Amino acid sequence: MSEISSSVAAGQADSATLAWSVTWPENGVVPKWVASLVERLQQQLKMQVALSPTTALASEGRHHAPEVPGLAWALDAKLFGDTPELRSVAATWTQCANAAPMLLAELALGSQVDEPLATGVEVGVIFTVAGRPAHELLSAVGAAVAQGLGDLLIQANFLAVRHSAPVVWQWRVGVDELSIQRTVRSVLELLGEMVYLAAEVLKKNLMPKPQRTLPVRPPNAVAGSHAWRATRHALRRALMVDQWGMTVYRQVPSDTLLPRSGGIDLLPPPDRFWADPFLVEDGGTLWVFFEELRFNQQKGYLSCLAIDAQGQVGAPQIVLEENWHLSYPQVFQHGGQWYLLPESSARKNLVLYAAEKLPGPWKPVAELLSNCRVADATVWQERDEWYMLASVGTQQGPINDMLQAYSAPALTGPWVRAADTPVRVDSATARPAGPRFQHAGKWYRPVQDCRQRYGRATHLLAMESANGLALEERVVATLEPREGSSLQCIHTYCRTENHLAIDWLRWRFKGDTRRIGPAQDIALRFPLAAVEQEAA
Repeated sequence: MSEISSSVAAGQADSATLAWSVTWPENGVVPKWVASLVERLQQQLKMQVALSPTTALASEGRHHAPEVPGLAWALDAKLFGDTPELRSVAATWTQCANAAPMLLAELALGSQVDEPLATGVEVGVIFTVAGRPAHELLSAVGAAVAQGLGDLLIQANFLAVRHSAPVVWQWRVGVDELSIQRTVRSVLELLGEMVYLAAEVLKKNLMPKPQRTLPVRPPNAVAGSHAWRATRHALRRALMVDQWGMTVYRQVPSDTLLPRSGGIDLLPPPDRFWADPFLVEDGGTLWVFFEELRFNQQKGYLSCLAIDAQGQVGAPQIVLEENWHLSYPQVFQHGGQWYLLPESSARKNLVLYAAEKLPGPWKPVAELLSNCRVADATVWQERDEWYMLASVGTQQGPINDMLQAYSAPALTGPWVRAADTPVRVDSATARPAGPRFQHAGKWYRPVQDCRQRYGRATHLLAMESANGLALEERVVATLEPREGSSLQCIHTYCRTENHLAIDWLRWRFKGDTRRIGPAQDIALRFPLAAVEQEAA
């Protein structure tokens, strides 16, 4: 990062007044999310923050998106919860109309990208949602949901008087195919996090490094109106369950990413699902560790089963159960000992377990991270250093969009963040989907595409950079449900030297006791320039 301007000393930055160019009604009220954000800047960053009214339309006085009919908005709130952050509250802090000459920074929520900096401002950040000023986020989200789009971009444009070109942060937020309320909450959480991180950077008197999303083919637009999608979802919930199952492919050729046949379908009983498969081989036995969850309990635990050299599948057994939800059981061997690193985001920590032999018993040996919501943490060793990539969540918001990097001198720590800001914020490529693997002499990393719905598809990213966590990646293949099939999602890809495991989700009627496999419902696509080719 570079300094903003030599005329602003480090000591001055700590007491900088931040002027908010934000839409607000003339009667002195603002949306609750704006008030909460200002309060967070004041309390956590110890900043003096003043609110600056603008002449923009006071669209934040609305409590629902104008593109969505009021009845559909009410039905959405009934099914998925209301969004109290949109309600208006009194603005109790001081306007800064007379403070302009002493301003050092401006965080603009109600400005266009091409607007110049105000007089006396050293640096400004203009925030937009889907190309609109951030104060119009309700209209932006409403339009995206109404059109059935899969994502929208929120952007921060850093402008400084001594920099000829703006620095851009570009974050991709997934649009929930069913709910505008959930989409609005996700956008509010990530926009608030973006503003907070931008203010933190400005407080340090720095210009940030650019952040861009990876080029990924957009998902197909969801058919039907928002009201119809919500109604269909309610009917499905009443009549059906979404059930995860797994498929294991043994002795996969080294040049093959997804075999077209020969898989062993691991189909759970009707009262539960099996997901997040991880493979390890020991003494001729292929062990499959996975998350198991009974529908009447809604708390996951970790199980495993064995596949022998003849392909015979053993009975599943529970290997680790805690008082909190567990999933994503990354199992690996290091220094002659077996380790297990499961997700425990509900407990807001990350604990490493160890065992002398497979399949256990497992005992906790180290808390790698604490006081943070971390999902699907994936570790590996490179030379004498350990690295971790994980999806992290805001205080109450989504956990699928922000990718954070960590490093440590040893497996047990201490683990530290690689940077103050996320590596990437992208609902299409942030959340890990399995361990990294080698293919055709290159390292690859599977990631989940959580646009429209959680775990919709899996992308395989080529890790172009070989320098630790300096991520330079590109999408080389995508696994997703074949259009028109009964599959809904594919969100784990675990590749070892010889074997492969994936998981998949399909809807099943509650009275249907059959165990149904994925058959040929999975499409493997390779992006070549602007053309998507499907594997034969």
